[in-house]
Amino acid sequence: MNLHGSVVRAFRGQCSKWQAFGNRSQHSLTPDHRERLSQLWVPHVASQKWEPGAKEPRDATTLLEDAGYIRKAYSGIYQYLPLGVKVLDKIERLIDHHMRSVGASKLSLSSFSSEKKWATSGRLANSTEIFQFQDRNKSKWLLAPTHEEEICTLLHSRINLHGQLPVRLYQIGRKYRDEQRPRGGLLRGREFIMKDLYTFDTSAEAAKDTYELVREAYNNFFADLGIPYLEARADSGNMGGNLSHEFHLPHHSGEDDVITCSSCGENRNEEFVPPTSRMIEYVKAPDFLAQDSTVSPSKVRDYISVKNDILIRVLIPSQASEGESIASADVNPYAVKEAMDDIAEVNTGLEEHQVMQKFEDYRGKGKRGRVAYLVDKRVTAEQLRMRIQQDLKNYGGENTQRLIVRTLQNEGPDGAAHDSNALSGSIRRPIDLLKLKEGDECPHCLEGKVEVHKAIEIGHTFHLGTGYTSLLGPKKPIPHPGPREHMTTPLEMGCHGIGVSRLMAAAAACLSPKDAIQWPKIIAPYTVLVGDAVEKTAKSSIADAISPSAEALSLYDDIAQQLDDIEPGRGYLKPDVVLDDRLSDYKHMSNSAIFTGYPIIVMLGRAARDRGIAELICAQAGLREEVPLNNVPKAVGRLLKRRDLAKSSLSSYVSSV
Repeated sequence: MNLHGSVVRAFRGQCSKWQAFGNRSQHSLTPDHRERLSQLWVPHVASQKWEPGAKEPRDATTLLEDAGYIRKAYSGIYQYLPLGVKVLDKIERLIDHHMRSVGASKLSLSSFSSEKKWATSGRLANSTEIFQFQDRNKSKWLLAPTHEEEICTLLHSRINLHGQLPVRLYQIGRKYRDEQRPRGGLLRGREFIMKDLYTFDTSAEAAKDTYELVREAYNNFFADLGIPYLEARADSGNMGGNLSHEFHLPHHSGEDDVITCSSCGENRNEEFVPPTSRMIEYVKAPDFLAQDSTVSPSKVRDYISVKNDILIRVLIPSQASEGESIASADVNPYAVKEAMDDIAEVNTGLEEHQVMQKFEDYRGKGKRGRVAYLVDKRVTAEQLRMRIQQDLKNYGGENTQRLIVRTLQNEGPDGAAHDSNALSGSIRRPIDLLKLKEGDECPHCLEGKVEVHKAIEIGHTFHLGTGYTSLLGPKKPIPHPGPREHMTTPLEMGCHGIGVSRLMAAAAACLSPKDAIQWPKIIAPYTVLVGDAVEKTAKSSIADAISPSAEALSLYDDIAQQLDDIEPGRGYLKPDVVLDDRLSDYKHMSNSAIFTGYPIIVMLGRAARDRGIAELICAQAGLREEVPLNNVPKAVGRLLKRRDLAKSSLSSYVSSV
């Protein structure tokens, strides 16, 4: 009878969907100091069949499900399993380290927030993706997607800030968003884990200094991750404020387009448009009907204001300078919003036939509508005149006011702001109403060519100013003698987020091949795995068959000692090791370790006992090599001192020890 084979078969039973390796700890002696996979629940699930060479590889979320990191509970909602919690914990510890570098204190705010506070800040009316509910007393609540209102109220209500400014507070917790269409797995779900840092300063100058300090900490955080990233200027959107940056991981699955320049190094999200000044000219119909022209009118992309009272006709050329055809879909809706910012709020979510119908319905009620011609910089004056002339002939000018809107950006090539009231000066340029494409001239320096990267947003920094604190507090007293000595002024506020669960999925997406997970070594569940697949003989006792081999225990301890000597004093970076003592054959155990994504794998099989040889595997480097057991700890230590495992050469490390 083959005792080892019978024990393996007994402990490797598979159910129809969920599967777990045999658990030696149920039979072994009292657990020791070693981390063991037999004491960790690691279910593997075959969520879909994937064949090598398939056109559609598994996405990161599916890989994480298959490897036992997470499990989908409901649409847009996931459970985090033990391995997933390990990864999240390491991300959080890395965040904690960098938050300490800016002097931030950690707290935990409730997931509940009052609708009244959101109504006070003005965000309730503009938020369509909030989970709202009532308690038995008919009080109205919501599940907080973010905590600006709550942190302001906390500091304003009962806390004396005298002598304590600046204040920097952060939390890491679960947030909620009622996504209409959850997608991308962990990248865009209904429940997610976020880090939010809130900063409060006494002046705008001090707040800008804090903002730059946080940006530096964010850059250090992403550098420690060891994944290529982009920092880009960004639009503040519904958060408010006038200064923000985003941090992205470039990846084809990303929903954001990040524009970079080959010359000046300027990075911006496609949604970011430099602040704009407007020059408005009102149309006098006789001037445009006076004479005909043979020039073809420009193309038009129509939008409408949220109130349906202004038809916005974006005039674009029919062809680019190189003769390439331009379609209405090439219009940048964010540029349109910025150009019309002081005039109307633009609805960019409608099809063009819906736009015209809504505008005609508005005018059909006897109300006076307006038509705004937003002119791209490539459109000539004659093309503009022909478009207006054609519109006047087709639709008439009754009950409609027409205006021409021209724009100039408020920043020069150096990024410096210009006087928004001054519309002269050779350095001022119209904003580009078309989406930037690969190879276009950089709108920032006018010299380089732009590249467009699909990317996943992971972090965002905002300088909010006093938008929240003026309504909700906190405020600081202004020294003033006499009866007005209790005057106050709102504090300057900033908020700075990192998507923790989003980063988990994005990191896996950016580094992983289509058939396995690969982690940055700093956030991998374990940095090193020692796989104990030393074969037992037919004469082995049951205790021997289910207990770790002496070779595995000795090598684990030697590697753990080696890891203790790496980067002493920086506990958040300390690598760790785990022993895979589950009952499995060599091939299955090594394949499982590679699929799960341990950065360095040390496999012990028959060769360990017979010849004193281990197999050292580094999947990121695409290398597998046999190494004498006594050389393994130093080889592992040398590998881990490299920032980028993918550029490592196992041969150079093995041969030098």
